[in-house]
Amino acid sequence: MDSSLLSEDIERLKDHQVILSLSGGKDSTACAILLKRAGIEFTPVFMDTGWEHPLLYEYIFETLEPRFGKVTVLKSKEFPQGMPQAIRHKKIFPSRRIRYCTERLKVIPFRDYINSRSGDCVAVLGLRREESRKRSTVQKWDYSDQYKSDLFSPLYDWTFDQVIQLHREEDLEPC
Repeated sequence: MDSSLLSEDIERLKDHQVILSLSGGKDSTACAILLKRAGIEFTPVFMDTGWEHPLLYEYIFETLEPRFGKVTVLKSKEFPQGMPQAIRHKKIFPSRRIRYCTERLKVIPFRDYINSRSGDCVAVLGLRREESRKRSTVQKWDYSDQYKSDLFSPLYDWTFDQVIQLHREEDLEPC
């Protein structure tokens, strides 16, 4: 397995602000590893829903932040106290049929952050086709009108095993 970015991807990232959506999961962490290996400066951004397990916060701030640099934490302007506030406001828990939390607690804060930046940005996402039917068509490079920036998903065609192997190469336990 070649666990490095291609030269044409590195070239495309140059002269852009590279913003990594860092959830603390194995895929976004693998993206951080790839960016660091390639010598690409990036800003890791964590969308805090206020509903994460304490071990995730520990992993992000005690394991990932020392390795990849200061993590910018974003919160929803609509629901600054996160998921508990959103649930009280909506008077219902999110479910497979009633989805409001990802958009309001993660997508909108990330979009607003990218749109507030001056200059060209590239949003790096840890999306893999293998993950789900919805993600099965993800492209390595795409453009988002919502973010007004290029999207780069370097793991788009990776398998679960490849992601875990990359963590092993870096002696980094997945969260």
